[in-house]
Amino acid sequence: MDAETLARLQKLDTNRIVSEAIALMESEGLAAVSLRSIARRLDARAPSLYRHIKDKEELCQLMSWRIFRGCLARIPQAENWRDWLISFGEVLWDEQHRTPGALELIAANRQRRAQKPRPPEEVIDMLAALGLGRAEAAELQSGVQALVTGWSMM
Repeated sequence: MDAETLARLQKLDTNRIVSEAIALMESEGLAAVSLRSIARRLDARAPSLYRHIKDKEELCQLMSWRIFRGCLARIPQAENWRDWLISFGEVLWDEQHRTPGALELIAANRQRRAQKPRPPEEVIDMLAALGLGRAEAAELQSGVQALVTGWSMM
């Protein structure tokens, strides 16, 4: 293996692979996203990506998580949990409509998942800090997310 190839492979990491997968989804659709196609775009070989990501299912979960975290970062500071949840819903709606492939990605992840997903602890923590009980926070966050996504898919 030459020095240039070695340097290129050492630069591969999960973050870069997920970024490239999202870019590919946005330009060509979720069906075009595969570890093989991402490897081509990164000038690497598919087996080298498997050191970082197990399979397409894990890749889709990581893509969803990255997009979701981006949504959380866009939510403005709120005075109370109601305002936070309203902003959360608005940001989710916007993201689901402005990111090509986002709804398809949500649907694909939902089909792969047998049980109801748990809200991320950081979301529960934010809502708890705004005065909402943890159980209520989990329920309301999930409800807002399900409502927005359900309406987006109509």
